[in-house]
Amino acid sequence: HELRRMNSRIGNHIDFPNYEVDELFEISAVMARDLEYELAPGAADVFKAYIKRRMAMPFFSNARTVRNAMDRARMNSAIRVFDTALSGGNPMVSRADLMSITPNDFQIILDEALAAPDDAILA
Repeated sequence: HELRRMNSRIGNHIDFPNYEVDELFEISAVMARDLEYELAPGAADVFKAYIKRRMAMPFFSNARTVRNAMDRARMNSAIRVFDTALSGGNPMVSRADLMSITPNDFQIILDEALAAPDDAILA
């Protein structure tokens, strides 16, 4: 109720439409590049599926949601590399291993979003 009264007092309203999925993917690609990460083949498709799901949920916030997804994917990547090094017998990892975000790194957050109710609030 308070918000409706406030809107009537503001003369100019600006509508900021949401970005499209492909535009949000481009933002993620720039973020990955700036952080010196590479998106492995197939990662884009899983990321886009995640974004489509999040767009249907409350509190979707365009580039902020992309940044949060990229942060989580980077953390999943680090955990994957660490776990692989410990379980593989060879603790050495390559620069490429450290710089790669794989489809599975995004799949973890996609699975979480798909399992959540439609009205869930996700980070």
